[in-house]
Amino acid sequence: MRMPLRMRREPERGSSTVSVAGTANPDCADAHHASSARRAPLPNKCLIVGVVSFTLPNMSLGVGEPEHEPDGVEEVPDPTVRLRALAHPVRMRILSLLTASALTAAETARELDLTHANASYHLRHLLAAGLIVVAGEERIRGGAAKRYRYDPASQPDRPPSALAAGPATPEHRLLYDALAAELRRRAHYLRRGPGNFLTDAEFWVDPETWDEIRNTIAEASARLHHAARPAHTPGTHRVSTTVALFRMED
Repeated sequence: MRMPLRMRREPERGSSTVSVAGTANPDCADAHHASSARRAPLPNKCLIVGVVSFTLPNMSLGVGEPEHEPDGVEEVPDPTVRLRALAHPVRMRILSLLTASALTAAETARELDLTHANASYHLRHLLAAGLIVVAGEERIRGGAAKRYRYDPASQPDRPPSALAAGPATPEHRLLYDALAAELRRRAHYLRRGPGNFLTDAEFWVDPETWDEIRNTIAEASARLHHAARPAHTPGTHRVSTTVALFRMED
């Protein structure tokens, strides 16, 4: 069953919303996801939980599907292009994976159970959007394989805050649709326990309090990214964190 993502109407003006979810997951593979993903004919199809699948619009950055390793880019695109590149659950998983490790397309494909072509496709879009960098190159089987890394500290104007103030764009809505889809996938692996935390709110607060809370959560997010370790590192927990802080229209 295919369910296309729908644009949602914006809430009422003047309020602020806070959505933060944190869960600890068991260290298990996405076997059912991988089985379906291998059958997907297009790289912009991402299976979520169970039998439901979401096909995101193919937000092309003007780069074709590669049959080789992604090449480097010289210019960082505008924020709108970066938002489009982020608006895919698979690319969000890749960014998480590359936060703690510099990986090749083949290693990324193995960890996420994608085809090599699919991993290269998504890496190419992330690289073209300036969201990841080439962290090295090595010789493999007579060829060259690039290693890619995501460094949150090098993204001072990270989307969606990089765009000027104003109403949400279609790219913003696609990004939050992708966040919701990725959260549904992770929830399938939720491990109950006293360390989990969940909050959701739509409040009206004074600007000073809003700025203080937003900055505190941003600092916690930076600390969490800095603490990330390579996948399956002994002594670590596999965890999920999703934070969405934004002002709303009246």
